[in-house]
Amino acid sequence: MRINDDNESTNPTATTATTAVVCLKKIVCIILPSLITFIIIDCNTTKYTNTYMDEFLTWTKQNRYTGIFAFIGVFVISTVLFVPGSILTIGGGFIFVCAFGFSEGLIVGTIAVFTGGSAGAIISFLLGRYLMRDRVVKLVHKYPLAEAFDKGKF
Repeated sequence: MRINDDNESTNPTATTATTAVVCLKKIVCIILPSLITFIIIDCNTTKYTNTYMDEFLTWTKQNRYTGIFAFIGVFVISTVLFVPGSILTIGGGFIFVCAFGFSEGLIVGTIAVFTGGSAGAIISFLLGRYLMRDRVVKLVHKYPLAEAFDKGKF
């Protein structure tokens, strides 16, 4: 329940913050679908994404410790952009085992994949929960089963 709606419209800080959030939402709603579309089209045509993934995995093998953090960062971005993680998971395991040896590479690879996947999932959740909430609500109302699930009546 709001007590005073006029206070928000006269408060320049609230207006600026609201404008910034709206701009950020618009930017995210334009960039994310564009990147996802590019990746889907690229996977079926030129396969630049696969080439860059292979080059990145080779670089990670050559730069062991820097490669761990870079791998986690790429895994986070890949998770947010819905790039299938199986390529990076298998490739990361192979590269880390080659770079560190079997035992240590297996542990480092597992931790890197788990950390990157978890961070990517958290970021995806936050994007869906806060930045894209309006779209999710519209989508839920469009489908009765999703609306029932959202209300806990499933």
